[in-house]
Amino acid sequence: MTNYKSISFSTPMMEAIIARNKTQTRRPIKELNNYLDNELLSVGPTVINGVLHFEIVLKGIDKTFLIKPQYQPGQTIYVRETFAEFLDEYIYRADNKPSEKFMTWKPSMHMPVEAARKFLHVKSVTVQRVKDITSDQAKAEGVKKIADYGENGYLDYNYPNDSYTDLDAKDSFKSLWISIYKSLAWFKNQYVFAYEFEECEAPDDWNDFVQKKIAQRKPKKVK
Repeated sequence: MTNYKSISFSTPMMEAIIARNKTQTRRPIKELNNYLDNELLSVGPTVINGVLHFEIVLKGIDKTFLIKPQYQPGQTIYVRETFAEFLDEYIYRADNKPSEKFMTWKPSMHMPVEAARKFLHVKSVTVQRVKDITSDQAKAEGVKKIADYGENGYLDYNYPNDSYTDLDAKDSFKSLWISIYKSLAWFKNQYVFAYEFEECEAPDDWNDFVQKKIAQRKPKKVK
C-alpha cells in the first residue's frame, strides 16, 4: 500500500483549484534559507534509488547541496484545506456556501485524512528563485483576476477586500507570497521548488490507506 503524502492550500488557492485555474505551486527550499544572498551557479536533477534529487551549487559556498523535493514527479498527493465538522459530515470553507458563514473553521493542518476530497498528480518539479516566476506561471499559480484591465486587474492578496486593483499577474503573485511568507521572504528572493500538477481521481487503494491511518490513531482521552 502506498503511503500518500498531503499538501496544504489556503482557501483562496483551494478556490482556484476547484475552478481549475491552479496547476502550479511553489514551496520554499528550507535547506537554502541561510544562503539567499548566494547566487545559484548550477542545479542538476539526479535520480538516486529511483528518487529525484537536485544537486545545487551556490556561488561562494564550498559544497554541493543534495536536496530531495517533498513531492516527486508521478506521485499522487492528497489536499488538506480549511474545514469544519457538522452533523457527522465535513464541509469546506472554499465552497463559500452562505449557510456556512458561521461555522467554526479548522485549519488545513488539522484536517483528517478521511476528509480529503481533492487529489493531485505531480507532473514535474524544478528549482527556481521565487522572483523568476513568469506571467504565465503566475497565472498557473491561480492568482485571481477581479477586474478586466487587460493584463492588469489581479487581486492584491494583502488587501483582498479592495475592489480596485492595477496589479498584473506577477505582482498579484508577489502579494500572495508576501501574505503567506512575509515581505522579507520575497525581497530575499527565496529558492523554491516549483511543482506542476493536475487534478486526478483518488487512488485505487485510497480507502485502504484511510482505514490504516484511522487504525493508527491514539484513542481520545475521556475527561
